[in-house]
Amino acid sequence: MKIRYSLFFYFFLIFFVPIQAQNQKEIDSLEAVIPTIKVDSSKLEAINLFCRTIVDIDPHKSIAFAKQALQLATEKDFALYQAISNINIGNGYYNLADYKSCLDYYIKGLAIHERIKNKQGILSCSGSIGNVYLGLGKPDDALKYFQRALKLDMKLVIRMELPPA
Repeated sequence: MKIRYSLFFYFFLIFFVPIQAQNQKEIDSLEAVIPTIKVDSSKLEAINLFCRTIVDIDPHKSIAFAKQALQLATEKDFALYQAISNINIGNGYYNLADYKSCLDYYIKGLAIHERIKNKQGILSCSGSIGNVYLGLGKPDDALKYFQRALKLDMKLVIRMELPPA
């Protein structure tokens, strides 16, 4: 039995630790590059990618960067990036179990996706809002958003062209 645990420990050290270190190097590199990027959609894309990458590791940092992205997207009037930034802020609050703040940002993101008619964004936000309502103990509200997401998903699947057989 002791040998089994020793083997597991060595396996963990050999494979997991280098992967974790590599991921941290990539995160650090991305964070270092963000300030050097010209303020345009590329910078917003990089910030939002960074936020998605670190949200599970450091939700507070993810929220701070997503708020920076939201400010830049608002200044440049990039509606899609405003929506994405709101969602990223919401994701950070979700990981902190601050469901009310999370819901506020998800609903703002959903409203923007609806305004620009981004169906994939509407679908994603609807599912996320459903998850938050479950966390708040409101299954009826959750069901409403899950059904909306499912209905939209079915419409998107039906419209997809299938490759020829």
